[in-house]
Amino acid sequence: MTMFVLQKYTVNMLKKSKGFEVVGIANNLEEHSLNWMSLNRFVVAGYFLSRR
Repeated sequence: MTMFVLQKYTVNMLKKSKGFEVVGIANNLEEHSLNWMSLNRFVVAGYFLSRR
C-alpha cells in the first residue's frame, strides 16, 4: 500500500519537474541515510523510465 502511494507521488513529481529535480532529490537522500536507499533507487528508476 505504501509503495503504491509512493509510486503515485513519484510519478507526479516526475511530471512536474521533468525528472531533473527528482534526481537532485535522490542524490540528497542518498547522502542522508540508508533508510532512503529504496526510495532513492525507485526515484532514479522512475526518472530513467520517464526518459523513454
